[in-house]
Amino acid sequence: QLSENEIKLIETDVEKIINFGYSVTTQSMNPEDAIKKGALALFGEKYGETVRVIEFGPSVELYGGIHVQNTNEIGIFKLVTETAVAAGIRRVEAITSSEADRFIKNQITLLESFKNITIFMN
Repeated sequence: QLSENEIKLIETDVEKIINFGYSVTTQSMNPEDAIKKGALALFGEKYGETVRVIEFGPSVELYGGIHVQNTNEIGIFKLVTETAVAAGIRRVEAITSSEADRFIKNQITLLESFKNITIFMN
């Protein structure tokens, strides 16, 4: 499991890529060429004869539904869950843009509600 510090480091690294403003390119190729190019394929996943690959800055990924022309369009990034996929491999899920903003505001509201609670200890 990722530590809180590791999560913060991942968020910081992703935010640097987002804020740099890389152009996003998409191309179709066979899975073998995508892997040679640097895309990570997961064992057990089913891939067709052709996969879409996106590239932005240092990242080469199998297409996951990104719909931006530039990483700046992604906005806020917040990692929300992480799970084990295989030995030594974690899958992280994140929210971005207005959904991430809404999540963060809800967390702040929750924290602010606790400052009005007095805890009595014996």
